[in-house]
Amino acid sequence: MPAYLTATSRAVVADYWRRHREADDLPDEFASAAECVSATAVEDNTRRANRLLALLPDHYRRVLELRFLSGCSVRETAKRVQI
Repeated sequence: MPAYLTATSRAVVADYWRRHREADDLPDEFASAAECVSATAVEDNTRRANRLLALLPDHYRRVLELRFLSGCSVRETAKRVQI
């Protein structure tokens, strides 16, 4: 399970980086991980991630959604969750 989560998180980070940063800035280890992930695997991983997020307490889920799905900064996330 840890290896699966590591590979999935690297692919998600690579996808985020690719969408929001220059492609040349993508670290090699992320680029190679992203190339190995098919569109079907990404959809499966998204469903699994959503199921796992649903298991978290509301506060933790909200922080992860703000930071990684909405792209909020740490400061903005803290402000929104009133920390």
